[in-house]
Amino acid sequence: MSLTKNFRVSHRLDSLTPVVKVDLYGTGYSLTFDHTGWPSEVNEDVKHARFGGDRGVNPIDAYAVLGIVELPSRYIVAVTGVKPVGALKSPVFRISDVELVPLEITKDTLEQEQAAQKGGWREKEEESVNANFKKFLSEGGFYFSVSATKPDKDGCLFNTTESLTAALHKGSYCEEFCWNHSITKFMHMGHICSERWVPEIIRGAVRTATVYVGKSAATCGVISRMHCGKPYDRGIDAHGNASDLIETEQLLLIDGNEFSYIHLRGSVPCFWEQIAGQRGGQPKIKMSRGYDATHPFFVRHINKLRTLLKMEDSGKSTSSIEDNKIINQWAMENIKLVCILSSSDAWEGVLYKEYARHCDDKGITLNFLDLPWDRLTGGNVNTDIVKSLSQRIPFMGFYHKTADNVVSVQKGVVRTSCLTCLDRTSLFQQYNAEIVTAEFAKVLEGKHAELSKGNQLWGRGFKNLFEDASDDLSVALTGVKGTKASSSKLKVLKRKIQTAVKSSDSFDTLSIDALFGEIFDGNIRREFRSLDTAIVGDRTVELSVTIGTWNVAASEHFFKLNEISVNMRDWLISCQTEAPVPGGSDIIVVGFQEILELSPQAIVSPGVEECNRWKALLEGEIGSEYTVVTSEQLVGIYCLLFVKKSVVAGLTDVQVHRVMRGMGGLSGNKGAVVLTVRIFEIEIVFSCAHLAAGQSKITDRNDDYQSIYASLSSNADFVFFFGDLNYRIDLGTDACIETINRWREDGDMTCLMTLIEKDQLTVSKKKGLIFEGFEEGDLNFVPTYKYDLLSEKWDSSEKARSPAWTDRILYTTRGHEIVNKHYGRIEGLPISDHRPVVAAFELKAQARSVDQWDQYLHARRLLPSVIVYPLKFAELRVSLEDIVAIFQAYGEVKFVAIEKNTYVISFAGTDAVQKACAKGDFEFAGTPVCVRPMLPKPLPRRTLKDQMSQLRVSPEVPIAAKRKSLSSDTSSALSEPPARPPTRPPVPRK
Repeated sequence: MSLTKNFRVSHRLDSLTPVVKVDLYGTGYSLTFDHTGWPSEVNEDVKHARFGGDRGVNPIDAYAVLGIVELPSRYIVAVTGVKPVGALKSPVFRISDVELVPLEITKDTLEQEQAAQKGGWREKEEESVNANFKKFLSEGGFYFSVSATKPDKDGCLFNTTESLTAALHKGSYCEEFCWNHSITKFMHMGHICSERWVPEIIRGAVRTATVYVGKSAATCGVISRMHCGKPYDRGIDAHGNASDLIETEQLLLIDGNEFSYIHLRGSVPCFWEQIAGQRGGQPKIKMSRGYDATHPFFVRHINKLRTLLKMEDSGKSTSSIEDNKIINQWAMENIKLVCILSSSDAWEGVLYKEYARHCDDKGITLNFLDLPWDRLTGGNVNTDIVKSLSQRIPFMGFYHKTADNVVSVQKGVVRTSCLTCLDRTSLFQQYNAEIVTAEFAKVLEGKHAELSKGNQLWGRGFKNLFEDASDDLSVALTGVKGTKASSSKLKVLKRKIQTAVKSSDSFDTLSIDALFGEIFDGNIRREFRSLDTAIVGDRTVELSVTIGTWNVAASEHFFKLNEISVNMRDWLISCQTEAPVPGGSDIIVVGFQEILELSPQAIVSPGVEECNRWKALLEGEIGSEYTVVTSEQLVGIYCLLFVKKSVVAGLTDVQVHRVMRGMGGLSGNKGAVVLTVRIFEIEIVFSCAHLAAGQSKITDRNDDYQSIYASLSSNADFVFFFGDLNYRIDLGTDACIETINRWREDGDMTCLMTLIEKDQLTVSKKKGLIFEGFEEGDLNFVPTYKYDLLSEKWDSSEKARSPAWTDRILYTTRGHEIVNKHYGRIEGLPISDHRPVVAAFELKAQARSVDQWDQYLHARRLLPSVIVYPLKFAELRVSLEDIVAIFQAYGEVKFVAIEKNTYVISFAGTDAVQKACAKGDFEFAGTPVCVRPMLPKPLPRRTLKDQMSQLRVSPEVPIAAKRKSLSSDTSSALSEPPARPPTRPPVPRK
């Protein structure tokens, strides 16, 4: 079994622009890419007329071409090394080496590289991102198959990306297991048949073996397909995708019979995190979202398994979370959930209980089987376990096809979960695979009587295959092999720690993003979020938000002094008396500072007891109509996000990160907890901060702010920055207290203005040092710091600190509406030297729907487009109707993006681009313009900063126009000169 290098990739420089050409030997066809990456398929005659006998520059012979990747420059990925794995229905190969061939290259750069390298392609080490990507593909366990025969009578070819069961449903191709589907979409731009040029690859493990049953040769195979995604983001995401989701197909081919059974493993489908223990201890588990904030997405994951596995022709899965509130009937009848977690373990028990709770909710009960880890390991219990499994798990059939017809299909699946989805799950699947093999043998016993005497298909074939495939998966994911069933508890614990650490360190996230097109799509998403997609059907989203902040001074007095009656609900809901929101705000965010004593021991190893006490208290006081979505601690900073249950299904993403600012960024005694929330496609950032203390530490506080702000999302629609910001009043303690008393007693507003003018935050903000573009409600309440404990008296200690508005809530928006309905302090809580502060807001924004994003991405990435710009610096004034009328003469217009003096028109087909460009330069609304083909890629960042034209909407043609940015960006954008229009492509020197 061998594979020849049928592809040759080379650069051709004798055309108007540099061209990369991919020749496919024996067919007479070639693919050509210009410097923009635009593909064309040419035959022998066109190729000869265009290139003659030119063999090109730096040719590379390759086994296959995987697609075009952006790193961020664009490269063709050529497979230059493979290792044969075995033959199932066709040979299967493992990728062992790849080469990256640049597309964006000129004759000068090629000549320089040739002179420097003395032959050979890129012998020197490439930049780290390219080298890491090549290593990832070469060592990450990627496989593809090459069809060795003609299609069967049903027109089917063997494809490693889909099971035999899935192959039954024609036209239902699923990209879930094809790891290069994103980087092959360039083929669609030129309407090129990708099957001829690009193999579909899987990531996982493939093992084969031949076992002789009498005189018949049986081919046993195990194919483990990892679901496309980042495998070490634990749990599930907002789309219902589970991490570590792996489909393992057990194949048997003998005497014209084809047998197939699908095993499924995946992370526990909840929102959770695994955190490495301190000093090499056992990893800890944290539920990152509450039950009510998780269940809609748990249901979504369970329901989509039907389409993912294609157990039947179930059609297109729904994309609406609203349609997945209840688990469907098929899932309840055909999905068996096996949980291999220890319910008695301190950390695993938390995850186990949450999983079991979701499986039995409101009368909807899933088939949930509990198999603790200790029952699957050690000594002589294995045989008993196999017997118990055969009784406890209803067998759901298997795929069986003879030479004539399909005899049976698999109707359901067993989905197994453990902590890492590796060792324990692999062991369980081996037990289950032995039962499946016995079922295969029963069908064959009539022709092969020897199978009735012993399951030699298992002992000689599948047993070793499953063990080896398990090791391959473990090495690909963590860099270490799995543990055996007989391993000691110490080895199991060591393995658990290794997995938790290596899972976050050994994976090259950037390489995965590049392979999935996330770098390219991410750039376009940033562009999309900075545009106003004025498409018919835009809807306005209105949200109410309440934010509370409080430095609780270690909170010990609150929990020790029972005589103090405190109603926490008053703190967060009292603002509704002035600006009532029916039923309370949609979102409530609570930020604490100094939730525990900031001792050296607490800074090194902060406990969670105080956080749990405050969380339990708030849950009880805020009410059952809210659910805790997430909470995060950074030493003494603790931030909680509550969302009303009626809107929680609109959450699509919640990200948490921490910024340490103590001891020069090494300690978390100062810093921030940042929550980035996307709800109804609106992105909101909440930054709960505790800045440097001290009357004179203004510069340190400003630096803390700048460091924290730099870590915030640049695409947020709303940003809230709050906490104990520690800015003081530069007036002296006695003078400050006297001024406050005059203001409170006499109502002298000049006293209040005196305090504000001396407020350090206000002064620094006016100087442009901090909070540029932010706003704050009126400071018409008494300073919140510094009081004697359990008293309303100002600080009477030796330090006699001056009163100050240390506790603040500031906000900004990117071109949307925000109304501060209330801003003030709360009385009656004297248990700290600070007083709590609360603010209520109403947000109003134009929602960018998922459909609009898909449409925009499709146009910018896939649709053939032209760019139109004036030959001279002149303003183009033309209506949308005129644009459409002019260019629809060349073909169907699908999308129009309009900038100042620049138009991007996307067509349904490439012929329209050729016709439009063939016209050459012409007058457009009385101004000479040129029309050039445009690579579907993100617009230049400089161009995005230019002011965009606002044109009215056409019901037929979508249009995108620039919207307002943050205040700080708007001023700089308007002050910059407009970007020069693009120039013509340079003509290479002869």
